[in-house]
Amino acid sequence: NKLSAEVNLFELTKLLANEDSLFGFINTYSTIQTRDDAWKYLYSNIVKVYSKNNLQNFINKYPQYPYKEIISEELHLVEKI
Repeated sequence: NKLSAEVNLFELTKLLANEDSLFGFINTYSTIQTRDDAWKYLYSNIVKVYSKNNLQNFINKYPQYPYKEIISEELHLVEKI
């Protein structure tokens, strides 16, 4: 039941579409079952335009983001444009 509750809580948190609530869910309630999806959802809700500024701001605000290497690659590509 714990996994079901976690997934349901994540779905409810997504409905809020609130950055602080999503980050709170990641830090407080997520486990390996939902953490990756929660981080990806948070990222996609914050970084809507792939600009150097948006990407850098996201990394600065969330240094624990597990896919920083992907953002580093995106930053490198954005700088070439």
